Amino acid sequence: MKTIILSIVILVLIVTTSYAGEKWDKADKVLFGSFLVFDAIDYFQTKEICNNPKFEERWNPIIKKYGDKSVLPVFAIGAIGTYFIADWLKPDNRKIFLGIMSGLEINAAYHNYKVGIKFKLK
Repeated sequence: MKTIILSIVILVLIVTTSYAGEKWDKADKVLFGSFLVFDAIDYFQTKEICNNPKFEERWNPIIKKYGDKSVLPVFAIGAIGTYFIADWLKPDNRKIFLGIMSGLEINAAYHNYKVGIKFKLK
């Protein structure tokens, strides 16, 4: 729980403090927001995989074994990294990058849902 709270605080600080030369427009913010929403959904689905033995055999490239929750901070690190990479890009490239990252997270969340992993806030 401490990791989640710390990750949220860091994300809020990062999102509210810009180090980039070029400002983010509304489209950039919406794309990053959609990435964060689906990253959070994927996080909770992955947490469900870690907590539920019926998903033990499910293929997931970042989970080595059932019950291994050490992978959960990867989501916060990925979100922070995505922000910094997007922030360094020029606006046109930023939109492409954020669109791709959002698409990857949407695909991961949809795939998890299709195989029966629900989104639970716990």
